[in-house]
Amino acid sequence: MNKSIYSLLIILFSFVSVNAQNSHCENLDFSNGDFKNWTGYTWVNSTISQVQSTDPVLSYDMQTIMTDQSAYDSNTGNKLKVIPDGFEYSARLGDLINNTSVATLRYSLLIDSSNALIIYKFAVVFLDPTNNHEVWEEPRFKITLYDENDEEIEDCSNYDVYATEASLSGSFETYQLSNQSDPVVWRDWTTVGADLSAYIGRTITIEFLAADCTHLKHYGYAYFVATCQPPELTVKYCSQDSIAGFLMHTDGFENMNGLLQMVVSQAMKGKWKLKIHNQVSNILVK
Repeated sequence: MNKSIYSLLIILFSFVSVNAQNSHCENLDFSNGDFKNWTGYTWVNSTISQVQSTDPVLSYDMQTIMTDQSAYDSNTGNKLKVIPDGFEYSARLGDLINNTSVATLRYSLLIDSSNALIIYKFAVVFLDPTNNHEVWEEPRFKITLYDENDEEIEDCSNYDVYATEASLSGSFETYQLSNQSDPVVWRDWTTVGADLSAYIGRTITIEFLAADCTHLKHYGYAYFVATCQPPELTVKYCSQDSIAGFLMHTDGFENMNGLLQMVVSQAMKGKWKLKIHNQVSNILVK
C-alpha cells in the first residue's frame, strides 16, 4: 500500500451505518421495543445476614426497555441521555433502588461474514460506597463474550468495573445528589467494537451484567445497545480533512489507536473489506 495512502487511512477512518440492523442479529439493538432473542436473569448477591443470596433465575424484572429519546438520567444531574444518539431504544440493566440485586442480559448469535463485527454502546451509573466495602462488594458492571461452551473469550472488548475503580478513572464523572451522602459516579456513552472474524461458524454469546453493592445500600445500573455488521469499514475523505475532523467521526470508540491498528492489520491480511470513497471529485487516489 502506498505510504501516503496508508497514513491517510489511519487518520481518516470513518464508521458508517453503525446502527443499521442486520437480519443475522435481530433485535440486538432492541429495535422491536422488547427483549426478543435476549435472555434475562436476576438474582440476589448479599454479604449481610438479613438478606439471603439466591441463585440466578430467568427473569426480566430488572431489565427495562428505554423508549424516550429525549430523557436524561436524573442521578447524573440530567447529563446522561438514557438512549444514545442515532437509536430508538436502549436497555437499562438494573434499577435505581439500593438493593443487593444482580441482573444480566445475554444474546447468542451464529457468527458469519455478515455479523462478525459486534459494536456496542454502554453507559454506567454507580452510587459509590466511600467506606466499609471491599471492592468485590461494590456496585459492578461487566461485559463478557463467551464461546459455545460458555467459556469466556479473552478479548479487549470485555469490560469489568467496580465503583472504586470507576471513581479513580478519568472516564467517569461525579455527581452529588442532595439526598445521598455518597457520590454518584457515572460514565457517558462509550462505544466498543468486537471483531469476531476468528469465530465464523461458531455461536458466540455476549453478556451484560449490572450489580448493586452486597450491603443493601448502593445501586449499580447501566444502559446499553448493540449492533452487528460485516467486518467492513468505509473510508470517506476530502482534501480539507484533518485529524480534528477525523476525531469528530470516531463514534466514541474507547481505544481508537488499538482499533485502527486492528482494522489496518485485518485489512492488509484480507480479513476485512475496505471501501474507499473520494468525496471531492478532483482528488486523485493512487
